[in-house]
Amino acid sequence: MTLSLEILTPKEVLASESSVKSIHIPAHWGTMEILPQYADYVTSLTEGPLTYTVDGKQPITHNISGGMIAIKDGKATILADSLMATVTDINSKRTG
Repeated sequence: MTLSLEILTPKEVLASESSVKSIHIPAHWGTMEILPQYADYVTSLTEGPLTYTVDGKQPITHNISGGMIAIKDGKATILADSLMATVTDINSKRTG
């Protein structure tokens, strides 16, 4: 079974993925990991990093200001209040 993911803000569709390996969310009691075959669930989110991994790719991280997540029938929908930043890897090698 796979987990699909949609991340929405009031301004844009931030992500729409059909095969997500895992999602880490900033829940009120701490970071929570969502995996495929997760039970239907709804909770609010706090400010913090929202990270997800698509098969074979590097994790993608967005810093959100809060929101909510609903998981139903293998689909996770995240309604983020706003996006504070997208985290990207920085290449530490310098060219001379």
